[in-house]
Amino acid sequence: MNQYAAGIVIYNPDLIRLKENIDAVSPQVKTVYCFDNGSKGQSALKDMLKHYDNVVLMAEKNNLGIATALNRIIDRAHKDQMEWLLTLDQDSVVCNRMIEKLAALTGEEKTLIICPIIEDVRRKNEKPVVTSNTFESVDFCITSGSFMNVEKTIVIGGFDEFLFIGLVDNDICMRANYEGYRIIRNNAVVLNHELGNLTPTKFEKFYLKLGDVLHNETIKKLSYKREVNSLRLYYATRNMFYLKKKYAQFDNENVWYKMIVKNSFSSIIRGGYRLNIIKAVLLGIRDGRAVCAEPYVLMHTKIK
Repeated sequence: MNQYAAGIVIYNPDLIRLKENIDAVSPQVKTVYCFDNGSKGQSALKDMLKHYDNVVLMAEKNNLGIATALNRIIDRAHKDQMEWLLTLDQDSVVCNRMIEKLAALTGEEKTLIICPIIEDVRRKNEKPVVTSNTFESVDFCITSGSFMNVEKTIVIGGFDEFLFIGLVDNDICMRANYEGYRIIRNNAVVLNHELGNLTPTKFEKFYLKLGDVLHNETIKKLSYKREVNSLRLYYATRNMFYLKKKYAQFDNENVWYKMIVKNSFSSIIRGGYRLNIIKAVLLGIRDGRAVCAEPYVLMHTKIK
């Protein structure tokens, strides 16, 4: 089965959905690492996982954040001599032969991450996914569904634990690009992944039609409301300032300011509980401006 593994970060999961996730991925890999980040009812989780022969549970009493959890999984996979690791959210269910299809591209030179096409079927503003037997280099991919080279991930520093939960995937992809590694997307593989909790607006059809007429994707996004987690928004806002400082030598800082403004207004317009959202944005801006970030230094380390 080669040295392939999967890693799932868990926090207060829907056990039925998590079981679907593990049932789908466990036959495709040698080991599944489940890192529980301080969930309630850990005994029920343990009882469920004990029925699997190749699942390893790593548990903490407190929530250490996604970045720390992923680093713990990566370190354990490296210790167990795993070569590639598929990182998954707890509610992402892989398709048949997903590992096999992603692993078919592991021979590509300087490849750090191989990812699938991500589809959220609830988002009617987006065109249906069209698959093809092709692959291409991309600059960014989300963490869930990323098939990562374990050794190379460790060499570039793993996941930045200061980020906690916001922009963890942005950061690792940026470092991969700056270090000269490739992120390859296999266009024959689709992972259905729900990006946030969505509800259609009263004027859903109107916004979708208007967006088509004006060829404007932003207008189409007004067709649904997105549940905004104020804690995640705080971290995302704060971390944009942090990453702006961390990668100042590579990026135009105006790009980050535009991202902050766009993300803030989008969250305020399409999310509920606007006072909490505005407070999260303002706190994120305050703490982001105050935070210190050491400029990233390229590793220039050769990988075998």
